[in-house]
Amino acid sequence: MNLPSHIQQHFSQIPEFDLEAFESLEAGNFPTIIRLNPGKLNASPYQGFNIQHEASAFVLNERPNFGNDPLWHAGAYYVQESASMLAGAIAQQVLSHHTQPLVLDLCAAPGGKSTHLASVIHPHGFLVANEVIQSRHSILKENLKKWGSDAVATTQRDPEWFGEQTPHAFDFILVDAPCSGEGLFRRDPKAMEEWSEANVNLCSARQKRIVMDVWGALKPGGFLVYSTCTFNRSENEDNVAFFAEETGAVVVTSQFEFLAPERINAEKTGFRFTPYSGPNEGFFLAVLQKPEESLKSKKMGPAKWTEVKSEKFPSFLSQFSLNERKIIETPVGWVSVPAEFLPLIHHLKPSSWGGILGTMKGKDFIPEETSALLLGFQPENALELDLEWALKFLQGETQLPLSGTQGWKTITYQNVPLGWVKEIGNRMNNYWPKGWRKR
Repeated sequence: MNLPSHIQQHFSQIPEFDLEAFESLEAGNFPTIIRLNPGKLNASPYQGFNIQHEASAFVLNERPNFGNDPLWHAGAYYVQESASMLAGAIAQQVLSHHTQPLVLDLCAAPGGKSTHLASVIHPHGFLVANEVIQSRHSILKENLKKWGSDAVATTQRDPEWFGEQTPHAFDFILVDAPCSGEGLFRRDPKAMEEWSEANVNLCSARQKRIVMDVWGALKPGGFLVYSTCTFNRSENEDNVAFFAEETGAVVVTSQFEFLAPERINAEKTGFRFTPYSGPNEGFFLAVLQKPEESLKSKKMGPAKWTEVKSEKFPSFLSQFSLNERKIIETPVGWVSVPAEFLPLIHHLKPSSWGGILGTMKGKDFIPEETSALLLGFQPENALELDLEWALKFLQGETQLPLSGTQGWKTITYQNVPLGWVKEIGNRMNNYWPKGWRKR
């Protein structure tokens, strides 16, 4: 790592930061870590070893070509930096006694932490994954669709909207704040060219605004996790001290010390991860608990969607896990959602849903092209493909091996559902989303 002198000077002022150890790292050489989707895989498809705070995550012995693995396309695992998984581990602990936890991931793209949170609260909770920037919002939607939870909605809202329109609504909020990205220097040395003290100050001010704007959406007694992928105190410890002073929040580390005890900072206000101290990149995380108050959350109006009664369900829906779900008819089709969250979801006006099942056209049910990826889906007519043919399916190929029977089929790879085809005569229609097709 060849750091410019002004960055060396900056890093030398950060307590607990070993500049010499950091500079000894090889640029571009970083560990590859995957986290399994517990609804789709129970064992890693690659050789590796577990990380400390997440049993479903593995540091791989070597980096495979994920683009050539249908299981990756199917959302059977997610490639994620290990330290960032601490947010999901903390959520799992603090939400363990909640029967129907409501979670907000405020700055959610590209979706690694959102998929983790979705697994933590499945099947009884609900996740709102928010991303303002359109280009990043699109990849967030794709990753969540592939992960397969139906208890997810994506939104494009400013933090202030949540603070004002959903007061005291969420049990847990994650703010993985936009930052100066110092923790990414090893992974992307070009990030050093964009770094400046002025940008650090700009990020610090933006982070303060984001947290203060969304704070009103957190329930009394609820937890907000604040994280960055940078090293400096201005965006980390100093901001946490500011949040605590302004809101009266309690900064908590003691009940999470077992997760990463060696990473707790000197003040015991958060966790610091550095790329020279383990299989992770640079990361900081702090947990703030909102004081108990007497104010109540805003009562949402009734949802104005038509509920589809069970007697109208086509037999096709027997393949989906619909326990404790309502099926509602929306402009995008029939959607499976937890009934208790319907008023909130209607109020949010989400840009995308997790549980779109399909639409009725006359007497026929047409499955939504990604519905085969939903957790709990048990295909009645599966067409298992080997690696070569599965990759062709992901490319949009229609000349696939025929089953000999007409109608809808679910393409599977190693018994994990990938998507839909419809066999018509001696050909197939391929319903893998065009925007996702492998080149």
